[in-house]
Order: sequence, then C-alpha cells, then structure tokens
Amino acid sequence: MESGPRRDDQLDAGSPSETEPKQKATHRKSRDRFAVANAFADSGARMVDTTAQACWWIIWRETKPDGLARVSFRRIAECIGRERRTAVRAVGRLVKAGLLTVVRRGGLHFGPSTYRAHGVPKRRKP
Repeated sequence: MESGPRRDDQLDAGSPSETEPKQKATHRKSRDRFAVANAFADSGARMVDTTAQACWWIIWRETKPDGLARVSFRRIAECIGRERRTAVRAVGRLVKAGLLTVVRRGGLHFGPSTYRAHGVPKRRKP
C-alpha cells in the first residue's frame, strides 16, 4: 500500500544535501579540538609540572564536542596513577596557569566538576 506518488521536491532523511553541513561542522570541531591539543603540547605544557600535564590530557580526552569535560578528581587520579588529593592540587595549578577554566564546580550530591581546557593560557579577568 503506497502513500501516493513521490514528489521530486521531497528529500530523503539521508540525502547528502542535509548531511553535508553537519559533516563540515564536525570536521571543524575536530580541527579546533586538535588545535587546542597542539597548542598545549607546543607551549602550554612547559608552564606546569608533569602531574598537571597528565591531568590536562585526561581532561582534554574527556572533552565532548561542546568543548566541556565533566570528570571527577577520583577519575583523574585513577587515570594518572596518583592519589585524589594530588589530582586536586594539579588541577588547581592548571587553573592558576590559565590552562583550565572551571565552568561548574561539582561536589557531593552535585556530581563531577565541568572544565574547559585551553591550549595556551587564557587571560583572566581582572
């Protein structure tokens, strides 16, 4: 049973004209994401110690397409093989250096904190 004759001006859901802009935006976001990583590897990493560098890479890895990473101190500590308190101090050094912005602070009953990673130091507001 057909619903009627198909009109040529109707587009299928998977037509290239509808998916092309989304693919370009995705490629641009990927490029931007790796530009941040390259900037950190080239200049930002020398501003902090190796523990803070490891924390930055974990946070960068957890970053979603919107540019935000939600990760707990416990998870960071597990990934870098250090104690939770060491991860807390290292993230604090990243924030102080301007390589990380705390978008939303987490806590007990609030979930993990939300971060935005920067490849080069972000200027802080006076």
